[in-house]
Amino acid sequence: MFIHYGLYSGLAGEIQGKKYKGCVEWIMQYSGVDSETYAREALPRFKPKRGKAETWVKLAKEAGCVYTILTSRHHEGFNMFDSKFSDFNVKTTKGVDIVKEYAEACKKYGMKAGYYFSLLDWSHPDYDPTGSGISYPKGNYEAQKQGRRQFGNHEKYKDYLYNIFNELLTSYAPVDLVWWDFSQPGFQGDKAWNATALMKNLFEKNPKAIQNNRLYHSANHLSEGGIRVTPAWKGDYSTAEHHIPATGINGDWEACQTLNGTWGYSADNQEWKTSQALIRELIDTVSRGGNFLLNIGPMPDGSIPPESIRIFKEIGFWMKKNGEAIYGTRANPLNIELTWGRLTRKGEDITYIFVYDKPDNGELTIPCSFEGDVKAVLLGGEKTVNMSQDKKSNTTTFYIKNMKMDTAATVIKVMGKRMIHKRSA
Repeated sequence: MFIHYGLYSGLAGEIQGKKYKGCVEWIMQYSGVDSETYAREALPRFKPKRGKAETWVKLAKEAGCVYTILTSRHHEGFNMFDSKFSDFNVKTTKGVDIVKEYAEACKKYGMKAGYYFSLLDWSHPDYDPTGSGISYPKGNYEAQKQGRRQFGNHEKYKDYLYNIFNELLTSYAPVDLVWWDFSQPGFQGDKAWNATALMKNLFEKNPKAIQNNRLYHSANHLSEGGIRVTPAWKGDYSTAEHHIPATGINGDWEACQTLNGTWGYSADNQEWKTSQALIRELIDTVSRGGNFLLNIGPMPDGSIPPESIRIFKEIGFWMKKNGEAIYGTRANPLNIELTWGRLTRKGEDITYIFVYDKPDNGELTIPCSFEGDVKAVLLGGEKTVNMSQDKKSNTTTFYIKNMKMDTAATVIKVMGKRMIHKRSA
């Protein structure tokens, strides 16, 4: 579960009477207001309540998530944790330390605690984006021209970034995962963020922690020419955003996705995806070797929108029956992707077949066969699924004409010795 909650949540997609629809956590940049105007507009409308962080983690647990990632700070520069280095934080403004409550909830529910950490800061006086190629509110540029704002010493900003990250690591341990965001070709790594020092501090505090690749400019978007693996020293995994690579990535990766096209809370956006579509995106991701990170955007007080709760619970219901075909599995072992569904495998003796659409003749044929005693059952009820193998053509056919289908995906578990793949020329 990805959790986008910050000062922008109070605005709910509207500032100075104008509404914005998509990715409203960027509303400061979209509207162009300067940092003083943004704070004046947003602070009164952000009303976090105690106990809400536990509801997020509890829902994640019910949905079958094994890790969560909370926005500890977004590009607006508002820290969701107590800090002695900046008064622009949730503790000094509202008295509720959101990150503290979140960290405690993760411990309570046995959840891996991840933190999104923006490297940008549209409000800090020492942050200087000049020439970086990174989007910045035009209002701050105008304020600088008028002498109302000074771009400071970016080297000092990098010290500030290190100090608040160190606070996160030491005061809210354990930090199991860090989701950095983001860099550009001319503004990345040590030059922009002192990346080496940040990474070293993370691993010294928690050697088992993992991190994504966004301390550097990495190919995580289709607009950048496709998703590619980056060198390990730049991060542990790639982060495909709003996209599931058609053939996966040759390395560790994660696809992050929204429920309605925006990460932060929008009061007007009701373009909710179906749980069926999202379950299939989860399966598509895992069958191609990745993890799936699905977002919620809590409301101004931290409550989860009812539609988000419904979707996550429906996914959780499906996962309770079919989760073994997701957890601890590897990508589809075949060299093709099936038109009617997907495959995952566990070890060399178990294959899971996800059926999206039942063929008209009720027969599913996969281009591989199995050795030794083979058995196929329907996950959930363990009902036997009839099957036959043709060793000559190296195919296996499953007969499901009378099988009752799940609307999202029905899963067949095939237990047999080593699978023999039919390879193309």
